[in-house]
Amino acid sequence: MHLNRTPYLLSFRRKVLIVGGQFERFAELVRTFDRNDFEVLFANSGSEGLRAARVERPDLILCDLGLPEFSAIELCREVRNDAVVSGTAFLMLSRRYHNRQNITEALAAGADDCLPHEAAVEYLFAKSLWELHRLEIEVERREAAEAVERRSQVLSEIVEHLASQAAAEPSVREANPLLREVLESIAALLSDSRGTARPSKRSCEPAPVPQTYDHSVIEFAM
Repeated sequence: MHLNRTPYLLSFRRKVLIVGGQFERFAELVRTFDRNDFEVLFANSGSEGLRAARVERPDLILCDLGLPEFSAIELCREVRNDAVVSGTAFLMLSRRYHNRQNITEALAAGADDCLPHEAAVEYLFAKSLWELHRLEIEVERREAAEAVERRSQVLSEIVEHLASQAAAEPSVREANPLLREVLESIAALLSDSRGTARPSKRSCEPAPVPQTYDHSVIEFAM
């Protein structure tokens, strides 16, 4: 048992798909994922990477920006357009391609980030955990919002039913002032529940991961 494993990864073994192998300290990066309970998968090209992503459904894709044929940009677009794997965390790593234009294209294609090959392995792994954790929070937030929306829909149907009963039955109309107050109270509760269904991004984001690589030292090629 490895004592330095991240606690919330111990419950199940996640998958990371590495596409291309021209990474600095490649073996060290693979060992870091493996000893932290990741199943490490490999693909040599973009087309192989896309097939592997659809079959294996990895939690994270690390892709070399300088793939020779089916490019990393194309791969990222295909992943983001595929309903099965569109939610996969996607990080690109670049060497001589690490310039402003390619970084912009990578992010526009849907990559979560584009990092330099020479970044420390500790930083690459921490960044990977950060992206996975961020995606978990987004899923939880979306599920919570959907649950509140379903409850709100039920409340709306109750309000509509009571209103129609009040309009149709004389005995109900006689209690109209009280019923109106009840309906207004329900409507207010409904409005409040919808207002709290979607917490702000700032309040839900995890604490920043300690970084060992300073992006400010990157010199972008023009």
